[in-house]
Amino acid sequence: MITACVMEASAAEGKPIEPGSLKFTYQPGRGFGGGPSVSAECKPAAKPVLTEPVSAPAGTVAFPGTCTVLFGPGEFTELLKSAARKSGLEPTYASVSFNKEDSTASASISVKGGSVALSSEEVNQTLAEILAHRGYTVVAGGFKYSYQSAGFGGSGGTSVKVTVTGVPTRL
Repeated sequence: MITACVMEASAAEGKPIEPGSLKFTYQPGRGFGGGPSVSAECKPAAKPVLTEPVSAPAGTVAFPGTCTVLFGPGEFTELLKSAARKSGLEPTYASVSFNKEDSTASASISVKGGSVALSSEEVNQTLAEILAHRGYTVVAGGFKYSYQSAGFGGSGGTSVKVTVTGVPTRL
């Protein structure tokens, strides 16, 4: 909804945004009272953007272009555990391994009675399914993984940026 409002307001002011260029970045709070923050960046449209009216299923906001949603390490593992619960399993812990060479992620989910290992392709498929179930419209191949080392006062881990064309109206 925020992206749609920003794009619509910018266009109304005569400053249209290049479709797919609006990127939000969430930074969790870091030590000594530094609270979380969100920043945004975009590119101005090179030429007027002509789009058809966008329709979306109830409970979803659709965009004429793409936008990126970042899920931090904690949110990422919670999505994986949520997918395990949706499959009828009882997850207790999820860990993600980041492969720096090809910027992919694999995962291991501890469940009652054992564990489930997911290859990088299975992680992508699992995320696409659980996000679609929650109302996101994920662009095929729209996953970009990154790893941040733990710092003073903060935790690190693997994050995922997901390229979408629609988000749920309620998270």
